[in-house]
Amino acid sequence: MSFFKKNIVSFVDDVVDWKVIHTEGGGWRTPFTFSTDFQVAVQNEDGAPTPRLSAKTGEKLIVEMNEGKMTFAAAGNASNPKFLEIENHLPNQSINALVYRNGELVAREDGGGPSQIATFELDHRIWVGVCSGVEQGKRLGSKVVREINALLDLYGIVSADIVMTGGGGLIQIQTGDINLNCRMSFKPNSQKRLC
Repeated sequence: MSFFKKNIVSFVDDVVDWKVIHTEGGGWRTPFTFSTDFQVAVQNEDGAPTPRLSAKTGEKLIVEMNEGKMTFAAAGNASNPKFLEIENHLPNQSINALVYRNGELVAREDGGGPSQIATFELDHRIWVGVCSGVEQGKRLGSKVVREINALLDLYGIVSADIVMTGGGGLIQIQTGDINLNCRMSFKPNSQKRLC
């Protein structure tokens, strides 16, 4: 199974495979957490990364040169409270902006030139599908992204079991001869929205 996020403000389906779970026969379980917190980093043109910083939606971070070294730090509020922004203040270099959730790469924007801002809007929805030949942390091809159209809205959900079976459940995702069923638990008094 493949789980990924789409950057809502991006115009292309250039997405990273955030979580890949390989089936291991009957009865297997692979728990994971979907945190609302992010970590962010940047890479320069040579691929040298900055340390990861904790970040939240609504924040802006800036990468710049300071005494000959690339530095990366929080710099106030983003232009929209739904955005996470990474601004390039390096005078002559492009950057790759990297966003992590639960320690795993969930989104990236490459080639941000000087004075450009990488903007991410990563909400509480994830896409899930059954596919082969995918690798966690790597880009998904646009064909795979177009074929995976099963959207799970995690707003208000405190736990969920996604079970590969042959039918039933609140959400049924069919890919070939495999069905995914999802049973979800909601927080009390939360809005119960699914897809």
